[in-house]
Amino acid sequence: MNEVTKNTQTFLETLQLAAGQDVKEWNVEILERAFGWAVYCQEVHRKLKDKPQFVEKLNRSLVIIRSLPNAALSLSEFCFDHLAKSQRLLLKSLLQNPHLSRELYQRTLIEYSKLESHKDGEEPKWNAFLEDATHCAQIKAARSSLVEMLQIVDKAVEQNKPQTKGDSMHRISTEIDASILRQYICHHLSNSPTPQRTRQHLDEKLHSIASEQSQGLSIIGNILGLPSEDTTKASIYHQCDEFVFQWIITNKDKYTKNAKLL
Repeated sequence: MNEVTKNTQTFLETLQLAAGQDVKEWNVEILERAFGWAVYCQEVHRKLKDKPQFVEKLNRSLVIIRSLPNAALSLSEFCFDHLAKSQRLLLKSLLQNPHLSRELYQRTLIEYSKLESHKDGEEPKWNAFLEDATHCAQIKAARSSLVEMLQIVDKAVEQNKPQTKGDSMHRISTEIDASILRQYICHHLSNSPTPQRTRQHLDEKLHSIASEQSQGLSIIGNILGLPSEDTTKASIYHQCDEFVFQWIITNKDKYTKNAKLL
């Protein structure tokens, strides 16, 4: 069982890499290895799904794995049942990754065509691909609509300070990034099996954002102005605000020499 847990963690790490810039360095061999891990995890699900004691044990391990420092927020709800769709999850991550090369994108499409069985001579069914592509397109369309709506509000409320599309895009992008970062911080503060190590990781994460992203400081500072989206999480939001506030107080002199914090 320990080997299964270790291999499942390897797949989750691969899935996380598939959604980021690391795929710039991927080649066909690495991609095939990733597909291999996905197939392996689906086999694990098939063999263990009717063995509750093993399912429960693996789920306990997944709780720890997904809460480790540097674990992606997108995997925060990952559990045993998700293993059944490991290939689909990997393909969707690759499909929406703009850093994927043309060659690997073509390989991804080929793998999509294999997801649904079809007889020899028949055209492959593309239901999974169309569903995932539609979802990705809807997300981009929603972002664009939000920008347009924000422009309308800006013009109605601030007649003397008209906003350009670029200004609106910058504003909404910063707020979205701040919201995602807060979710990431809250997830790790509330679920970490190693609190001290997690706080060190989060400290390094904020330093990375502040130093490597042009609007990093603004993103971090905007967390303190975000509304409480869920009243049941008031306590963890408070912990997040305290952590971010203390980080700002401790590091403001380092980063405000050449930029404004808020």
